[in-house]
Amino acid sequence: MVSFLISPTGDKVITRGGRNLFQKVAFGNSLDGVYKEAKIYSILGSKELNFFNISKISNIKRDEKYISVGYYKI
Repeated sequence: MVSFLISPTGDKVITRGGRNLFQKVAFGNSLDGVYKEAKIYSILGSKELNFFNISKISNIKRDEKYISVGYYKI
């Protein structure tokens, strides 16, 4: 089952494609914020800081109009 969540501002969509898989797509004013969030998740999930129990990034796709980030829960 897939579920969707659209932000109140309408410029972010989060889909849940399974028990542990999430995809966040952003555009407009949320573009930079979602990119920064993905970078933070990448840093906190690195081998040097592996004591954080956070989602892992599966892929980041970005161009000047949108960003798509895949997350999976560990």
